[in-house]
Amino acid sequence: MHDERSRRVVALSLASGGALYGLVVAILALFMAGAGHGWGEGLFSAAAIVLVPLAGVAWAYRHRVVGLVIASLVVAAAASLDWFLMTHTSYVDRVWQHLPGVLAGWALLWVAWQLPALWVLASRLFSRAE
Repeated sequence: MHDERSRRVVALSLASGGALYGLVVAILALFMAGAGHGWGEGLFSAAAIVLVPLAGVAWAYRHRVVGLVIASLVVAAAASLDWFLMTHTSYVDRVWQHLPGVLAGWALLWVAWQLPALWVLASRLFSRAE
């Protein structure tokens, strides 16, 4: 019982911190969009406000089936957004010329939140293969 309660506290903490993290990602994308004259496609990264907390919950429940399910959903959504951002962004060069630090910071934050969900998914799938 105590273990389940502490797991919920960890999940709630990670989800709360994840919401703030996702908000930072979204604000950086908004900053790069520059009133509609910049990288508007990057605003789709505001999905991080929802996906980062879910990645945190997946991490908290990584040893349970629910963690695998949530991680699978997060990785699928993240992969779709990654594909969209790589294929439909036409202003990255212009943003890089004017705001290289912001773009680099956004890119680092964007990739970093996906790693725990990918780790949960990969570790669960590879442990079953053994």
